[in-house]
Amino acid sequence: GADPMADDEKRVLMIVGAFNDALFMAGRNIAKLDMCTTDNLNIFAVLKASKIVVDEKALAILSEYFGENGEAFKSHYELE
Repeated sequence: GADPMADDEKRVLMIVGAFNDALFMAGRNIAKLDMCTTDNLNIFAVLKASKIVVDEKALAILSEYFGENGEAFKSHYELE
């Protein structure tokens, strides 16, 4: 089948910390824009994007989860 990663279109991924109905409704009208919240972020969306925009709340959430020590990530997966 076709390789979705071979798409040469430049895409933008916008990551937000909380769902905002108005923002998502407006965003779906913008070509080549993918939007997600931090709780449904996936590696495919990240790899597909040529640019990533992160709002302040999402940045705080991601920093806490994957930050310098990644304590939330470690405890979620019971890693030492």
